[in-house]
Amino acid sequence: YTQEVCPYIQRSPHNVVQALIESWADQTALILQFEQRCAASCLRVRYEDLVTRPERVLPALFAFVGVAHDAAILERTFSGHRSGVAEGDAGFHLSQRLYDDAVGKGRSLSLATVTPELQERMHALLAALGYDGAEAGLSADAPDIADLVELALPPLLNGSPLPRSVVALRVHGDGGGSWVIDAGSAPVQVRRGDAAADCVIGMSGTTLRQLLAGRKDLTTALEHGEIDATGSVELALGLGRALMHGGVFAGKA
Repeated sequence: YTQEVCPYIQRSPHNVVQALIESWADQTALILQFEQRCAASCLRVRYEDLVTRPERVLPALFAFVGVAHDAAILERTFSGHRSGVAEGDAGFHLSQRLYDDAVGKGRSLSLATVTPELQERMHALLAALGYDGAEAGLSADAPDIADLVELALPPLLNGSPLPRSVVALRVHGDGGGSWVIDAGSAPVQVRRGDAAADCVIGMSGTTLRQLLAGRKDLTTALEHGEIDATGSVELALGLGRALMHGGVFAGKA
C-alpha cells in the first residue's frame, strides 16, 4: 500500500475495504476543495474516460497544458525504451497498452463491512463528481437530497471564495427540506433547519442533482426560473458556481 493509505490500514487492519474507501473519501474531498480554489488551473479527467476513449481525452489534456497534440504518443510510449521513466508506477513497465478491464471492478466489492456513515459520504462524493447511481453501480443506495446537501456540499464550499455569510437553502419536492449554510465559520457548516439569512435560495431536488452532476448550467437554470433567490445575488451566484464545479469531465472536454 502507498504511504498515504497505510494509516487507514493501521486503523482498520481487518477491514481493508473500509480503510481504502475512507482514504479515497478524504483525498477526494481535498481534491474537490483544491479544484474550487484553483478552478482555472484544473481539468477533471475520469480514469474510465482516459482508458476507454483516449482519442477524446488526450487532445483535451494537450490543449489544457498548451502543447500541440501528439496523436502517436501512446504508440511511442508503449513501444519505446522505458528505463528511468514512470518510476512511481512499476506496472507501467509491464504494460503494452492502456487497459480498460479494471473499469467497474469495484462494483463487485461487498460494502457489508463498511459503516453506514462512510457509505453515505462515499455516495455523496460520487454524486459531487458527477456519477449518478446507475453509472456508479449504486442505484439501490444512491444518496438522497439530505446526503447531497450535508455531505457533498461542505467539501465543495470549503474550497469556494464565499464571503462570511449565512445562506438558507430550500429544496422542494421529494426528499427536500431546508438547510442553513454558515459560511462565517471555518470550515463551512451545513445544518438542517431555517434561520435569518443573507440570501435565500430555492430549487427542486432534480435541479440540485443536475447542478452537482454538471448536467445543468447555472445561467440556464436561473433564466428558466429553476432557481429562485432573494437577498444577495453575489452569494447566490457563488453557491451556484460551487455546485457546478461538482460537474463531470465531459463539460470541459
